[in-house]
This record gives sequence, structure tokens and C-alpha cells, in this order.
Amino acid sequence: MARRRETKPALRRRRSARVLSTVVLVLCSVIGSPASTRTDTLPARPGAAAERASSDGLQIGVTHTQVSARHGGDGGLTTAERRLLRRRPQPQNQHIMGWGADNPEPSPGQFDWTSLDRRIDMIREAGGVPIITLCCAPDWMKGGEPGATDWSLLERAPDEEHYRDFADLAAQVARRYPDVTYFQVWNELKGFYDRSRNRWDIEAYTRMYNLVYDAVKAVRPDARVGGPYATVESWSSTGAASHPSSLRGPWGVIDQRALDAIAYWLEHNTGADFITMSVTTATGDAGLTTDPFTALGKLTTLTRWVRARTALPIWIAEWYPLPERGSVGLRHQDAIISAGLVSMIEADVSTVLLWRPRGGDRTSCRGCLWTMDGGEPTPTPLHASIAQLAAVSEGSITGVDATGRARLVTSRAGTFAVSTIPREAVTRHGGGAVRLGPYETKLLDG
Repeated sequence: MARRRETKPALRRRRSARVLSTVVLVLCSVIGSPASTRTDTLPARPGAAAERASSDGLQIGVTHTQVSARHGGDGGLTTAERRLLRRRPQPQNQHIMGWGADNPEPSPGQFDWTSLDRRIDMIREAGGVPIITLCCAPDWMKGGEPGATDWSLLERAPDEEHYRDFADLAAQVARRYPDVTYFQVWNELKGFYDRSRNRWDIEAYTRMYNLVYDAVKAVRPDARVGGPYATVESWSSTGAASHPSSLRGPWGVIDQRALDAIAYWLEHNTGADFITMSVTTATGDAGLTTDPFTALGKLTTLTRWVRARTALPIWIAEWYPLPERGSVGLRHQDAIISAGLVSMIEADVSTVLLWRPRGGDRTSCRGCLWTMDGGEPTPTPLHASIAQLAAVSEGSITGVDATGRARLVTSRAGTFAVSTIPREAVTRHGGGAVRLGPYETKLLDG
């Protein structure tokens, strides 16, 4: 099969994701041939992390993509990269098809688990808590020929007559990976936009979701399943939005269609263990309408709206807080993302997944945890900040300040501080003054 590279859109209208079709390679841990009708359980390796992806405190994880691994997705992580990820167990997410994984069921009943086995094994070796996103669907479920994979059709949803086939595939995935507890159903409602009505066809998605939920729970009652993984867009003004909502601020106006989709799913799903969303702070028509720190208010406003309607744990499956235009240095990126994570703690977000931990060089990194300058992984400032913030957030939180020039999270484990200005910031802590450099993050004594 032809190789295709992928890029990730932060908004629905952006470039379609394209995917590498990974070389078929049998892992020593896979039972049977790479293309077979068997759906053997692939056991966890000894020592694989089994802790929950959601617990007290914000869980900060990553989503792997094609470029997470060496050689365009075929080679796994380097030893040094595994070391970086193993410093603290964290949720690590992988899609079942696309973004580094091949078609798992090229023809009805004919399974090829080779690349997905390899990806889940990669997460285990890195000490991660594996998460699976149940997306996307084999071609034969959406009008294609059995045995063929056309990656240009990746983002097409299954035809309704194949919803149950997709649910059966999801159940096979859940049975095969018993150490995976968390499953997100689909990705950004891809293929579920009804252009004739100019809104999301959330009714169709929910019908598919309910079949998937029931199928997964039938074979894995312990599994945790969530949706709707809706993309929450915003616009620069009510005049720029065809469907403006009442949720607005200096960062823009949230699109009512996304809120309607979430509300419908909450009311009509068969069951759910968490709610998951994709959020971009930039507007769809004008990019950022304020500075990136003020724009974090969109996430806070959205999560409060969600929390008023459900007690389910809130997941941010994808999050894009960086300016889309212009150069943003690694220290500045660290401050923006760290400040956003502080806001998530205040807003009671359970889990956030950062898209693609591996960057290219320093100039192309966009929120990555390490770059590959010189061919070896070099941790970015964000890598250290996430470890510090995670350590603090796992303690009993005693205070959060998500609005000042210096934003703070305090727990019994210590205090994490981040400056949001390009010059020295002074804040109070422990009865004294604490000075932070431009966009500096710092772990303070408790």
C-alpha cells in the first residue's frame, strides 16, 4: 500500500489528516499470522502500567501520530524517547486506523492487527497508560471495496448499515487489549456533518455510539467508554458566526452547533463514563482575537457549561492553544500551555491529551514534549513543566489562581507557578515574594 503522511487539523475546515500505512511486521508478541480471522487477546507485558487514566488530579497525556515513531511510524520510540515518557506514567492514546495504524479489518472478518499491536506495545514499553480512540473505519464500511484501503477516505464515517459492523470491530479491539481501560468513540465527529442542514448529524453519531458502547461493554464490562469527541469551534463575533451561542468573551463566540451536539449526546446516549471534546482557542475566521493567555478563557467557559449539564469526567481529547500565525518560542509555548493546564485544574477537567509528543526541530515544534535536533530527543521546557504540574495536581489541591500575571496551583505536594508576561513577574507565596523570569515556570516548595 502507498505511504501517506498525515497532518492534523486544529479546526474542521483545515487540512484533512493523511496517514502513513505502516509496513506489516509480525511482532514476537502477536499470536498467529498478521492477517487472520483470529481475534486473540494480546496480553500486557509484565510491568505494564495498569493505573487509571482518570483519578484525582488532572491527568496529562499524549496522542501518538504517524510521526511519533522512527522511520515514518515503523520503528517505535528510541530508547531515549522511552526514557522521557517513562519518567512518569501518563495516558498515551492511539487510534485504531490512521495516525500510525493500518486498516485493522481490510475485509469483513479478516483482521490485521500488526500495526495496532505494535503501537500498543510501544505505549507499554514506554510505561504508558494505554488509551484507544475507536476511529476510523475500514473502507468496506463506507462504500469502498473489501481488501482495499484508500487513505483519502479516512475521515468518512461508516454508512449506517455498517454501524453494527463498526461496533463489532470496536468490541474485537476491546477484547484484544485487556489492559486498555479507556476508549474514545470516533474523532471530532468526522464524516458526521450534514451540509444540507448545516449542522452536525449528532443523531446519526449517537446511534453509532450507542451500538459501540453496548458492544464494548458486552465483552469488557470494566471498559470506560466516552464521546462525543466534538470539535468546539468559535468565531470572532456574532456577525461572523452563522450559529452564535451565548458563550462568548474577548476570545470570540462559541458555535452553537457544537453545544447542540454535546447536549443531544448527553441526553440520548445509552451510557457513558466520560465526555470528551476537541478545543481550539483560535477563531475559525480571524485566528486569535486576543492574547493567547486571555484566550484560555474559552476553555474555562466551555467546561463550566458542560459541568452544569453533567457530572461525567471531562476529557479534552485535543487542545490547540497556540497562535496559528507567527513564531512562538519554546519558552513562550511552555507558558501558554502550562497556564492552560492550570485553568483546566480550576475547571475540573479530568484528562487532557496533547497531540503528538515528538517534534521535528526547535523551529517546527508546536507544543511538543521533545524535538529531534541532531537526531536525538531533546526535552522542551514543556516536558519539565508537565512533570512538575502533574506532581502538584496529584496532591490535594488547596488553591488555584488562573487569572493573574503569575498563575499558581498549590497542593500538599507543593506549588506550581507560571508567568504569563515577557518580563519579570512577582507573586506572593509562603508569606514572601517570588520572582519569575519571562514566561518562566517554576516548582515552589509547599
